[in-house]
Amino acid sequence: MKKVFILVWIGMVTCIFSCSEGANSKGEPYNYVLPETDYILKVTNPAQLKTDLKANELLDTASNPIVAFISTSEILSAWKSQEPFYFSAIGEGASAQIVFTRARDALNFSVDSIPNVVVEKSIEGKLLLQKITLNNDSLFTAIKDSVHIFSNNRASLISVLQQKEHSHDNALEKLLLLPEEGELIKNGMTYLYPETISAVNKLWTSQTIHLLPDGIQISGIVKSKDSTIIDVFKGQAPQESKIIELLPADFSTAIGFSFSDAALLLKNLKRHRNDTTLTAEHPLFETIMEVAEIKLKEGQALLMPSLDIAQSMSSLSSDLLEMETFRDVTIFESSLHKTITSSFTPLLSQDSFPYLFILDAFVVCTSSVTTAHDIISAFQNKNVLGKTTYYSILNAQLLSSSSLYVLGQGTEVSAISYALLDFNGVEKANSNYPLGVLQYSYDTSFAHLNFVTKEIVSSKQISGTVSQKFTTKLEQPILGVPKFFTNHRTRGQDVVVQDMSNTLHLFSISGKKSWSTKIDGAILGEINEIDILRNGKKQLAFATEKTFYILDRNGKAVAPFPMKFNDKITQPLAVFDYDNNRKYRFLITQGKEVYMYDSKGKMVQGFTFKKTSSPLVFPPKHIRLGSKDFIVLTEENGKATFLSRTGKERIKINETFDFSEIPIQKEGLSFVIIATDDKKHTISTSGKKSTQTLDISGGYYFKTLGKTKVTLDDNLLRINGVLVELPFGRYSEPQLINHNRNTYISVTDLQEKKVYAFGKNRKLVEGFPVYGAAEGRLASSGTKLLLVTKGSDSEILCYQVN
Repeated sequence: MKKVFILVWIGMVTCIFSCSEGANSKGEPYNYVLPETDYILKVTNPAQLKTDLKANELLDTASNPIVAFISTSEILSAWKSQEPFYFSAIGEGASAQIVFTRARDALNFSVDSIPNVVVEKSIEGKLLLQKITLNNDSLFTAIKDSVHIFSNNRASLISVLQQKEHSHDNALEKLLLLPEEGELIKNGMTYLYPETISAVNKLWTSQTIHLLPDGIQISGIVKSKDSTIIDVFKGQAPQESKIIELLPADFSTAIGFSFSDAALLLKNLKRHRNDTTLTAEHPLFETIMEVAEIKLKEGQALLMPSLDIAQSMSSLSSDLLEMETFRDVTIFESSLHKTITSSFTPLLSQDSFPYLFILDAFVVCTSSVTTAHDIISAFQNKNVLGKTTYYSILNAQLLSSSSLYVLGQGTEVSAISYALLDFNGVEKANSNYPLGVLQYSYDTSFAHLNFVTKEIVSSKQISGTVSQKFTTKLEQPILGVPKFFTNHRTRGQDVVVQDMSNTLHLFSISGKKSWSTKIDGAILGEINEIDILRNGKKQLAFATEKTFYILDRNGKAVAPFPMKFNDKITQPLAVFDYDNNRKYRFLITQGKEVYMYDSKGKMVQGFTFKKTSSPLVFPPKHIRLGSKDFIVLTEENGKATFLSRTGKERIKINETFDFSEIPIQKEGLSFVIIATDDKKHTISTSGKKSTQTLDISGGYYFKTLGKTKVTLDDNLLRINGVLVELPFGRYSEPQLINHNRNTYISVTDLQEKKVYAFGKNRKLVEGFPVYGAAEGRLASSGTKLLLVTKGSDSEILCYQVN
């Protein structure tokens, strides 16, 4: 039924505008509107409109004199009429408001039923004037030729009464006769939005405005008074826009257009510009169907979806100078942007976009290399408009295809709304209105107009999405992987990382560097987070081959550290906190020898163990089974040693093992050893051993955290025994973390550079995978889950899961 109505309505519009005879509107109330007025507002129910305006928080009603008049008039709200009201504004600053309606039932205003109403009558020539006062509101009214006329200004009312009924421009007459349904209709003149592409010529428009409790929806038509920019789309079939697949979700504005015949559009644009020069069409234009100029927080870009990306690339080969590769995408310098902007003027600005790259099925030109990085990052992280919840909500009310469109966020939402509604207020961002979309779709001699913005509360805007908190590049390649470090001041997380020059850096969660300090070598294994002073302030503890360091959050050494060693440290620092009371034990491994130190850097006298029979292959590990603590040592000769806190042997194991790269793990109340021959050995606290042959490949990982067990066999991820099949790839060791009463697992495909995150329910966290070239480290920050990884060799990437 809806489709039938639309087809009939389009047919009526076409018929009305193609008819050569003038419209017959004699006796209509709007014939008393002054001819020079820009537009006429038709209102069917002022009281309801007043309610709707009050409920809509996006609009500042004081910014439009007619809307302000409707919003404040108590008399109009009380006036009952079956006929529509027609509003116009006259006088300097449009201070005088004139209202017209048919008189046959407009006098249905019950004085007796409304308290505080005062009616005063006077004679002006042969006309009876009434002044109606209700509380602080006053209106002057009169009837002329069966038309009831109201004004808030007596002189303006008399001026209108003294004129005769007159006809308007034929196009406006036709618009006023269109069969529109809605409580607010705007007919008259307007500029095509944005005015940067149509600053000279006005167009006729008829708009039905729906002020909803949760948004604004405007539909209607625009038609040229004379030839205007909208007519360059004559002969073009409107296309479905593709830019939402690449447009970063944090964009500011996007102005785009589509076409089915590039040569015809270019010809029409030249005619519009009165350009008679002969220019050859660039072969790229035959491979694209849409061009959008976008503005980001920093920088601008041109996005061009391609019909055949191979053909597009071929058309560009002679105009490219390779600059750099960012996340496997080659960025070029190119002068192509000059051809694009000049060919499509005035639909595009004349700004400079000298950097070009190909991404997916898009040709992209940007104003800076940084802007190119931002677009590539957003696409790889799926942080694009098409993936947002709020776009999917708006999409149901959008036209499937358009000739010209504007997408706006922040202040641009109110800018579009105000331009369409002739509001003159200060444009403000409203976080509950994240997106506004305006579309023009050309059809024969006019274009359909559609605008939508909806109120969407913040929780629905970001639920289940991943956003990039920051990215930054070091001067030197990263050594190892970035790691989170708790900030006791903010109760959030910072990021610590070492580079190849053996400089340690700390960055805030916003990407600002806090400090850098030089150390004497590469950090062995992990950086440990401790609270050595037991006051809530955190420190970094780690070892190089020569030194045991403890640094405070300002990068300063905590006395009596650092501790220098003459012999080489061969394993990462092991940190034990047996009873979670921050009475730490630090274990330094030097080949076969193991030394235990306390928080004051003194040797722990109660630890009597001295050395193993062969060098350790993993750092000492603390595992608690039941109420017992075990210090686990694994040697090159295959011996596994299980010690008590004091260094006494707790379990006697005579057998040796071919240790794999997986350290001894805890599973239930037993120890698990994964051997290189794919054997899983399970050892109880009494020393009883059982062996199981695993049907696994070479790339196998086994990890546990609490009651969650994770294994990864090539692309087969199992969480508590239940399979999650990943795409084929080369995966990093899984990382586990407890957060908000859930366990999360991250794993990175090192070939495709994608980081995946799963909950213990085996569901992929919404928004993943994200781009990452190394294993991802997870951290809990309040209700947010954070992930840090590497981008390029020297790039830190930090994400936030909302």
